[in-house]
Amino acid sequence: MDTSYTPEFANPLPRGFAVGGFINPTPFIRVIYPVSVSRTRQEVTLRIGGTNLVDESVVEFDGVEVASEPVASTLLEETRFNPVYTQLKVTVPAGLLTRVGSYSVMVKNPRSQGGTSNQVTFFVAP
Repeated sequence: MDTSYTPEFANPLPRGFAVGGFINPTPFIRVIYPVSVSRTRQEVTLRIGGTNLVDESVVEFDGVEVASEPVASTLLEETRFNPVYTQLKVTVPAGLLTRVGSYSVMVKNPRSQGGTSNQVTFFVAP
């Protein structure tokens, strides 16, 4: 049998991914802070507290995806191999806060497992 490298090789008996737990669990939002602001057209930084928040989590603010970053100090120690956090920080651009009223906030984790969190409401007060 030739054991040298060949780029055409494919394992005839592929194995499944053998890591316990969820790689990208479904997120859940418990709280956002602040829950409201009193001015439109002003950038705001939100902290989102919840469960199953990962490095690749994206916040959907009123239907628009906004990049987020996990708060490093909230890393769950037992998840160092596949980091899971309890807080995300997201900066909502001023252009998305164009009206007084309520805005939906959700977190999305990438597939293959992943999914979309529950919806919470952010308010812009008059």
